[in-house]
Amino acid sequence: MLLSVLSFAFYLYCCWCQVLYYEYDVEGEAQHGFYVTITIGRPPQNIKLLIDTGSANFAVAVTPPLKSGSNNFFRYSNSNTFVKTSSHIAIQYVQGNWSGFLATDIVYVEKNRYVRCAIACMSDVHNVFDINSMFSGILGLAYPAVAKPNSSISPFFDAIRKAQNINDVFSISLCGPSFSDSRGSDGKLHFGFISARYYSGKIMYSPITRERLYEITLTTLRVGSKEIAVNCEELNDPRSSVDTGTTQLLVSSLVYNEIISKIKLHVSEEESQSGVVGNVSKFWLNDTAACVPKMYFNISLFPDLFISFYHTDNSYFNLVISPELYLLPFQEFSIENTCFTLGIGVSDVGTIVGSTLLKGYYVVFDRANKRIGFANSSFCLKEMSFVTMPSFLDSANFSNCKCVENNVQNDSITAGTIILLVFILILAVLLLYRIIVWVQAIRFQYSNNHLDTSNLVEEDDKL
Repeated sequence: MLLSVLSFAFYLYCCWCQVLYYEYDVEGEAQHGFYVTITIGRPPQNIKLLIDTGSANFAVAVTPPLKSGSNNFFRYSNSNTFVKTSSHIAIQYVQGNWSGFLATDIVYVEKNRYVRCAIACMSDVHNVFDINSMFSGILGLAYPAVAKPNSSISPFFDAIRKAQNINDVFSISLCGPSFSDSRGSDGKLHFGFISARYYSGKIMYSPITRERLYEITLTTLRVGSKEIAVNCEELNDPRSSVDTGTTQLLVSSLVYNEIISKIKLHVSEEESQSGVVGNVSKFWLNDTAACVPKMYFNISLFPDLFISFYHTDNSYFNLVISPELYLLPFQEFSIENTCFTLGIGVSDVGTIVGSTLLKGYYVVFDRANKRIGFANSSFCLKEMSFVTMPSFLDSANFSNCKCVENNVQNDSITAGTIILLVFILILAVLLLYRIIVWVQAIRFQYSNNHLDTSNLVEEDDKL
């Protein structure tokens, strides 16, 4: 009996040990992309891939990327585990495009553990990698629904999760140079777990509205103490998403103009613009970097941004975005000047919360519970960004946020509709069963009556 109990306990222990997790070092910086090094093929080749939650393909350059600072690409002919398919793939971005073919190969998740993964081989690449890019591929971490050419292509994280039995969650700590900290990135990418070592305080979650990109709902956006005069629908039209592969905070032109006008107003109230950002007109249009003599530059003259995320039916939380995050140190540093660009831009595909904002936080993509979490980073940009505790929406504010209200209603209607349809189906089956029983009873009664009548006729004939 004791032996059986011990055997069962050992079996449970072994099963528990099979739940794995993986940690990767993150390099790079917000302006030109954060990346990890992934090992592919046999013999193994180390390839640097952009961490991109805005796409779902595991894509690698199989020719030297043009206009890239890296000569690192995947030499597939050297891998004896590489299997090419006949499928063609082509992707067009807002800026740039690439085409190639699909294949599979083994991809290592740690030194002696690997999975076979679908790989999009980028053989013809245009304007995807810039001269400062140190990566030569894309690690797409979005849902299979947005994989190309179709959702049958399993993204890298999904392939690992299914093959290695890891939890359906990954988390990212993005670091990078700032005005007060010129160090490079020392962030982490965690597959299958959340590391308490890399964040402090509580994780605040916002629901994922659709399992395609990592789509969430924003409620308001504030510049300093001034809320922008744009409703919730405009902020989320056609969607809002969290995308590590995008550098800036991208918003509609209407929202952008509101943000910029309020930042300019705040700066002008603090000090003359000419002494802060130099060539004002081009800087605010995002056409060029601003270079200011170091003695005049004071980042504290710029306001904090407050981005509010839907939390529950009547509450939200804020990401407080300091100017250390939305002003990006420019590559061309000089002894005399401080140069920087604006980490906010215009989008026609909705609001995109990019890596320049995310680098101040520990971000959790909790797919198992359909939510995205934000926590204060323990390592990166300390005291320069923070997550606020939930605030409650009063009735007036809530009525002004109809996109949130509609999302809640739509979710309820969907669940209610399903329950109603099931109930109707059960009633229909019961009614059909009653009709069949009734018809059979009528037929049986008619058959008996007919037999009785026949017998009477026969008796009469005999008489």
